[in-house]
Amino acid sequence: RTQMLACLSLWLDRTLALAAELPSVPLEIELYAEEDEGWLSLYLNDNVPLLQVRYAHSPDALNSPGKGMELRLIQTLVAYHRGAIELASRPQGGTSLVLRFPLFDTLTGGEQ
Repeated sequence: RTQMLACLSLWLDRTLALAAELPSVPLEIELYAEEDEGWLSLYLNDNVPLLQVRYAHSPDALNSPGKGMELRLIQTLVAYHRGAIELASRPQGGTSLVLRFPLFDTLTGGEQ
C-alpha cells in the first residue's frame, strides 16, 4: 500500500511542477480506483496542457531529473508488484496515468 501511494505521490509531484510552469491554467486532477477481475486500477487524470507523455517517451527521459526519473521509480515499484502502467495523452488535454496492481488472490491463486 505504501509503495502504491508513493507511485501516485511521485506522479502528482511531477504534475504539480508542470502546472506551476503554467500559472494561468487552473489545475484539475482526478484520482479514483476501481477493482476488476483480480486487479486494482488506480487512475490519475490531469489537465496540464504540457504533454507529460512526451517526457516519458523522450530518449533522455529516464536519465533527466524532473523529466522522467519519477517514471523510472514508478516503473520499478509497479514491476516489483507485478503490475502494469498505462500512460496516455487525454484528447481534451492533459495526461492519464493508470497503475494496475494484481490483488492478493491473483498472485497466489487463493482466497482474499
